[in-house]
Amino acid sequence: MDRATAFAVSSASTPVGAQSDLPDLANFRDTNGHAVSFFFSVQSIPDKSHHTEVTLVRDLVREELHRFDTRKDPDLAEDMEAVLGRAEEVRENPLYWRVAYACHRKGFWRKFELPAPKSIRQLHVGERFLLAPMFWALNFCTPYVVLIFERGRARLFVVRGLQIQEFNGRLPKENITLHVRASRSESEKHREHHLEGHVRVYLEKLAEKVRVFLADEKLHQLVLGCREDLWGDAKSAFAEFEKGILIGRFSPSGYDMSATEVREATYPIFEDNRRKSGATLLEIIRGEPAHGAVGVQAVTERLIEGRVQKLMLGKPVDGEVNECDNCGRVQPRKGGPCIYCLNTSLHGVAADEGLIRQAVLTNAEILTFDEGEVPVFSGAAALLRY
Repeated sequence: MDRATAFAVSSASTPVGAQSDLPDLANFRDTNGHAVSFFFSVQSIPDKSHHTEVTLVRDLVREELHRFDTRKDPDLAEDMEAVLGRAEEVRENPLYWRVAYACHRKGFWRKFELPAPKSIRQLHVGERFLLAPMFWALNFCTPYVVLIFERGRARLFVVRGLQIQEFNGRLPKENITLHVRASRSESEKHREHHLEGHVRVYLEKLAEKVRVFLADEKLHQLVLGCREDLWGDAKSAFAEFEKGILIGRFSPSGYDMSATEVREATYPIFEDNRRKSGATLLEIIRGEPAHGAVGVQAVTERLIEGRVQKLMLGKPVDGEVNECDNCGRVQPRKGGPCIYCLNTSLHGVAADEGLIRQAVLTNAEILTFDEGEVPVFSGAAALLRY
């Protein structure tokens, strides 16, 4: 098993989980039932002297191993040792999710670090890898851009969950005060008009640079930070961003506020937009029956047809879908043989796992919401492509 395939994501344009890995994870099946899925994070810094995180992971491993005889399953024992090794990495950044998918018998190993602001401790061994926990976390890690600006200077950040990175050298700079000094012989009114012209030109340049940055990094959400008195000058320059890209504005505590302060000030804006977007999407789905599906059964059928553009899941997602014991394919929970191979032996799979797996394999966007995030919504809904 090649441990070197592990990676951590840092580039602004790269999804937190590598997109190329998702079909492999969704398709993976070990009929011996030794596919290991591991998720772990803590929301407080553990006491290093007590090795708290190692103890917690060891308890998870011990509990799961009660179901197996590792003397007969040495490959599984190897995977569990690898999981214990991840506990040592928690100390590097204990708030980040450590995710691992392993099956030593088939030479499969993937690991991810997710800056998700949620805690989790879960270990599962079965025929399939668990995908639902990772996707619940990924939606809290959707990247967004923060731009803080004044007259003649600006700062640019990308926030992804708990992670924030400042990008230097990507924005124009201009000392607007030079234009004021250069025109002191002119009347006060003319000087103010002169200054406003230079501010307007700078903001237009700034908006264009931000537009290029968003396109280059494939990012689609923007939060602006500026003084309220400056927004009147900036609104026309950023008017185009208000059409679905600009998700909110805030007044910075100061231009030089720390990256941590920037994230703390803007993440609630991101969360609020996430909830509102979910409510809007659900309204569209329910309002246009020909272009939407509601309920696990209906959504499963549309996924199998390849018609789902956006899959929407809200906790709790009750119920199950079927999986064929022979071909392993997901299908609606109803009587009769497998709709693909006509095998009569099928078993139930948790609805969110089955729906997410099918969505990955049909290239549908997956949106997840905790209980109560979208009012009066739980279960499954889908916006259809046609």
